[in-house]
Amino acid sequence: MAVNIKFSKFGSQVLLNFGYKIGSVLFGLILVPLTLKYLDSEEYGIWLTISAVLSWFSFFDMGLGQGLRNKYAEAKAIGNSKDLQGYVSTAYFTVLLVSLTLILLFFIANNFVDWSVFLGISGKYTYELNLLVPLLFVFLCIQLFLKLITSIYLGDQLGSVPNAVHFFTQLFTIIGILVLVYCFKYDDFLGFGILLGAIPLMVLLVLNLYSFAKNYNEVLPRLKHWNKKYLNDIFGLGAKFFILQISVIVLFTTDNFIITRLFGASSVVPYNISFKYFGLMSQVQLVLLTPYWSRFTMAYVNQDFDWIKSTINRLMKITFVLLFGVSLMFLIAPMIYNLWIGKTVEVPRQLDALMMIYTFVIMFYAPYNYFINGTGKVFFHMWTFLVSAVINIPLSIFFAKFLGMGVNGVILGTIVSLFPYVFLFPIQYKFLVSGGNRGVFYK
Repeated sequence: MAVNIKFSKFGSQVLLNFGYKIGSVLFGLILVPLTLKYLDSEEYGIWLTISAVLSWFSFFDMGLGQGLRNKYAEAKAIGNSKDLQGYVSTAYFTVLLVSLTLILLFFIANNFVDWSVFLGISGKYTYELNLLVPLLFVFLCIQLFLKLITSIYLGDQLGSVPNAVHFFTQLFTIIGILVLVYCFKYDDFLGFGILLGAIPLMVLLVLNLYSFAKNYNEVLPRLKHWNKKYLNDIFGLGAKFFILQISVIVLFTTDNFIITRLFGASSVVPYNISFKYFGLMSQVQLVLLTPYWSRFTMAYVNQDFDWIKSTINRLMKITFVLLFGVSLMFLIAPMIYNLWIGKTVEVPRQLDALMMIYTFVIMFYAPYNYFINGTGKVFFHMWTFLVSAVINIPLSIFFAKFLGMGVNGVILGTIVSLFPYVFLFPIQYKFLVSGGNRGVFYK
């Protein structure tokens, strides 16, 4: 059975995704020198570290966001409006309860934490950190609840909307920093942090109010539609995504924390600049892949394996072209850095080489990863990622500290942890499209 999706809708989403993502990437590039104009390298490194640490808590939606995305797509595919309402209401009120619980527990624990000591940062920032971190945590918990709206759009195959959220968040952030730079010329790290924490919250709040008033009024969350059956459905899949999210966060967001603890906050800056630069190509790939997640869900439900195979083949051909582009980016990196940030920060070539290899790895397995996530068959995926997450931190510390590789060792540890997926994800993909339904790959 062919996937019942109009190409015009899909094509428009790809174009919108591309437009929003390109805009977000440009804004992201502008933000780095603009931020360094307002904060010094140490303060910028501290901000990057705080952001990384707080992102560890973003998985506390218990995987319900990803579970809602897949279940919404399945219910939409069979036209079950009752289930749509039930899944949305159950996810929203469950995550709201989780968010409120997290805030309560955090403020109890916060009485015993000195954030400058925990982060390994100079004591002169103690006052600002002890005010800023709790406030940012509250913002994050509210975002867990509000961000569910993007799962609805993704499940409805409107993948451009989450990218639009990021686009407008970046835009308003640039405007806010420009105001700080030119209207409040003194260095205010606390005000900077509050501004950057509040902007994404306000963007998501506006999107929720608009969406439930206009586009999704029929699935407006209501407590009476909360149902344990729907929670079991979402969480049954969401629990796997929950463990996956924890693993992914450990793999992809602990590097800044490790670098700060071992080498100081200033050392995070060149690492982050190289990461952002090579991440440009993976962002292009992400634009192409995002609309396919829900399409893979529907195709797998309908057992349209011919479409899945042809789509993966096409996406891999595009990926190889993009990987060639990553190689070119490595060659011209010094020139680009000079134009982008001038002589403010020096990025070592060895770090760029390792970041290029890291980008090769994550981009190669990404199409298979999106397909597997779309099918919901993530049991094998979940446990292997968990193993990678467990070994990543000690490997990074071993390479960086005990082998004397410095910051380069941190990214090398991540590369080693992720490299097996270059083989494992294609193997699981081949099993899934064979039409079988038994074994660890099918759970």
